[in-house]
Amino acid sequence: MKLLFSFMIAVPLLAFAQADTSRKAPRASSAPALACPVGTRQSGGRATAFEAIFCMKTGRLGEPVMHGPYLGLYKKSGKKRVDGAYLEGRRTGVWVAYDEQGGKLEEFTFDNDLWNGTRTQWVAGKKILEENWVAGKRQGRQTEWINGTEVVTEFKDDAPVKKDP
Repeated sequence: MKLLFSFMIAVPLLAFAQADTSRKAPRASSAPALACPVGTRQSGGRATAFEAIFCMKTGRLGEPVMHGPYLGLYKKSGKKRVDGAYLEGRRTGVWVAYDEQGGKLEEFTFDNDLWNGTRTQWVAGKKILEENWVAGKRQGRQTEWINGTEVVTEFKDDAPVKKDP
């Protein structure tokens, strides 16, 4: 357990410590520049264990905290895999996942690191799933499109609502 905890702290700290803090203009081959909030610095990269670029700051106890835009990258191509944002170490707002051709795969919203809002998935540009989330639990209507057929399921507190026969 101590080893796992140490690894969870050491890896982000290493990325934070190795972040380029200079204000030079990015080179064409370098990672895209993020609009990091004041008090943060860009960290990570395609060739890191994170396979992402993100903004980091130092937390109250000296720990690294993600805060600001996040851009996940495909390792081989460097193309955008996912984009979103962190607020004080927690995912927030709309996050979008992409295939390597730039097509949308999934769109979901976070509030305080929990899914909150509509989650939608696509395959080859066709919508295959739409569901609603409230504070990390599916609530209400979920619609799936399976082989051209619309399948609707109602959820309450992340469990399907059983219909009376």
